[in-house]
Amino acid sequence: MNLRALSIDTAGFIATNRLHIALMPVVMTAFWNQALGLPLGFGYYLMIVLTTAGGYFYNIYTDAEEDSVNYNRRYRVLDRNAQTRALIAVCFIGGFLLSLCAGWRFVLYGGVVHWLGTCYSRPLPFRYRGRSLRIKEIPVLKNLYAGLFWSLALVLTPYLYAGATPGAAAVQAIALSFLLDYFVELLWDIRDMPGDAKAGFNTVPLWVGERATYGLLGLVHLSTCALMAWGAVSRVLTPGCLLFAVVHLPVGLWFLAWFRRQPEKDWASHWYILYGGSLLAAGMVWTRFLTLES
Repeated sequence: MNLRALSIDTAGFIATNRLHIALMPVVMTAFWNQALGLPLGFGYYLMIVLTTAGGYFYNIYTDAEEDSVNYNRRYRVLDRNAQTRALIAVCFIGGFLLSLCAGWRFVLYGGVVHWLGTCYSRPLPFRYRGRSLRIKEIPVLKNLYAGLFWSLALVLTPYLYAGATPGAAAVQAIALSFLLDYFVELLWDIRDMPGDAKAGFNTVPLWVGERATYGLLGLVHLSTCALMAWGAVSRVLTPGCLLFAVVHLPVGLWFLAWFRRQPEKDWASHWYILYGGSLLAAGMVWTRFLTLES
């Protein structure tokens, strides 16, 4: 058995079909919840894994044209077919069943959130550039919509689930989640430039150029690190945020310079997600260690 080839194929399968993305809301929710202190059990985390996976699988279903350029066909299991539709249904039905214990208000809220999520990539009953409008085809708006959607849903959903009222920590967590997601969205837009150009999408890097987009990425990165550090120093958030800021400031700048030099950016973009998840996990461990020490 060729372990190297098996490892590459496994990583390619996971990355191409967005399986690792489904776990990121769990890591981020657990990270923020050290400051928020909400009573979230296993059922809640399983619910957000299923609904996130369903959302990304739906995105794969609607983005078949550009993904045919941006992703290696060898690893693509999900496509615009009946099997993918069935998997999307299983994910959303599973998430729905797990949400029932939180009451009808939460179920109704979940339905609205899912509908808003599908609005990102599905054709809407409006015309834009001679065809049906899709939010993800409008530069600037697509990144703002995705960042606001994921940050608000990520932080506010556990409050509604637990029947609690958001406070200052939630506001900072929303702002930081937005910056983290916005950075990734722009990074992916650079990665996906060939496929987006072929599909006729006018994303930020295709609109203003790569150089300006990298400058914006640097600004978002510095803002993220500054707000993370301030949240920890002000004690609104946890000490893990300070560890995140101190490590992420130099590493993130190095990554941007390295990413820019890569001719093929697919693998690099997925490594960034894994790095980010690992750093959040390290922040949780650091906060836990300091809590035990005190």
